Amino acid sequence: MKEGTKFKLIILLLVFIFVLALSGQAVNSQGQFTKVFESGEDFKLYYYLAGDVVSFKIESKTLGFVAIGFDPSSYMKDADMVIAYVKDGIVSVIDAYSTGNFGPHPEDTTLGGKNNILSFKGSESQGVTSIEFSRNLDTKDKYDKVITIDKEIKIIWAISSSDNFDTKHSKRGSGVITLKSSDSTTQPTPSKTILKLIIGSKKMLVNDKEVLIDVAPIITEGRTLLPIRWVSEPLGAQVAWDGTERKVTVTLKETKIELWIGKSIAKVNGVNTQIDAQNSKVVPVIVDSRTMLPVRFVSENLGCDVGWDDKTKTVTITYPKQ
Repeated sequence: MKEGTKFKLIILLLVFIFVLALSGQAVNSQGQFTKVFESGEDFKLYYYLAGDVVSFKIESKTLGFVAIGFDPSSYMKDADMVIAYVKDGIVSVIDAYSTGNFGPHPEDTTLGGKNNILSFKGSESQGVTSIEFSRNLDTKDKYDKVITIDKEIKIIWAISSSDNFDTKHSKRGSGVITLKSSDSTTQPTPSKTILKLIIGSKKMLVNDKEVLIDVAPIITEGRTLLPIRWVSEPLGAQVAWDGTERKVTVTLKETKIELWIGKSIAKVNGVNTQIDAQNSKVVPVIVDSRTMLPVRFVSENLGCDVGWDDKTKTVTITYPKQ
């Protein structure tokens, strides 16, 4: 073998070893998580630290709900609970609190607290449910436990084959986790979120980063309807689906919007509001199992600016508004 060929092979080998070494490290950057707990395929927990905000990711081999509780005093009692599930493509994440050893676990808001989940998303694929949510380490809410860095935190977890979290779980467990300050990043949270969607296109821009969505925006009755999941998550809004009422609830900070599939009247913080004063036929619809909502009505009530470029058929949503 010629010397030049040997030298090239050595260089390639060194590069391969270097890449292999890097792949075994937990490198924290936006969107990457460090595993902190595992119970087989039933429950895996990951986390990501950015300043005073912690993001968790749960992966579980189930198509029902998943739940985690932080720092219970006895069994489930006093646990700061987060319960989540995906149903009909809609992700629901509930900020709850266990009032007894074996429940119940009502939502914080019903006890006088607040929903302090900052953002969330989730999916179901090949029998696995994946849920991500973020919150402040210290929410200042008495129904949320303070999550302390570099200190052990007791957790409890449960999963079910059903999306109804009032039913009994099928599996449960407990453990101890420690979030390490060495994994923290101080990357700043963007002060402004800008979404751009094109009618008929499954490509969306979130602060100039391309994201592939599963349902393209459409125009109905001269108004633009957007897939609510892809709009709500980047803004940090929460979306809940009530299959019985066929109702979508969108919540962002102090604003709560309730809309019903096929109905032209919505509620904004409990007040009946016409979705479109000029056209009563503008209503929420379901397309390819995805809920599509009138973009201007929802976005403006959430405190966004909405722009429209007729030439390129592009909707631009800016949060917060100028």
